[in-house]
Amino acid sequence: MGQQSRLEIKQPQVAGTTLLLAMVRLQAMAIIMLRLVRRLQQVEIKQ
Repeated sequence: MGQQSRLEIKQPQVAGTTLLLAMVRLQAMAIIMLRLVRRLQQVEIKQ
């Protein structure tokens, strides 16, 4: 009985957690892109 109630509670939260994971992944991608751009700019300045 306890396990069923836990599953029922988790189901509505799944959408929220997937959204949070997507947001975190997007932030990580943006940070990586910014770092790559900065590295490219540094290389151009050095040349």
